[in-house]
Amino acid sequence: MKIKFYLLWFENEPSWVNGKIEDVKEIIEESRFEWVEPTICKKESEFKGNYNDFDMILIDFRLVAGKKSGQTGGDIISKIRTTDCFTNIIFYSQEGEATLRSEIASKSLDGVYCVDRTDFLDRFEKIFLTNIKKIEDVNNLRGLVMAETADLENMKEEIIKLYD
Repeated sequence: MKIKFYLLWFENEPSWVNGKIEDVKEIIEESRFEWVEPTICKKESEFKGNYNDFDMILIDFRLVAGKKSGQTGGDIISKIRTTDCFTNIIFYSQEGEATLRSEIASKSLDGVYCVDRTDFLDRFEKIFLTNIKKIEDVNNLRGLVMAETADLENMKEEIIKLYD
């Protein structure tokens, strides 16, 4: 049984994402998770879905669309938190962690990791591993196996009903 790990990524520079995505994939797969292509949005308005469907959200501080309107990644995080989504968020920028911390303090945001772009992969790995510790715990894993077994049992019953 492989567990899927879902990422939502707000970044307006495709070349930067393309330069990091293989390393992110490797980090996830080394931890025995199934790689699922991340949902990548250049701006918040492109996202159509439920934030709670993701295991981690990655957000750049300065998005091109935001530069025109004055909106930052912090505004996106604020909107995410108003939907009662408490998924861990990695908020990153080339402007440094101090700028990010100032942004989250001014908007009173919780559950946000601030990361400088130069440290992105190293910090992503550490945050990812911390995040999945809860899943890999034996007691939690037992619950996941039981849930998967129940789902398979339901599928089996549906198949039997089709042919009965």
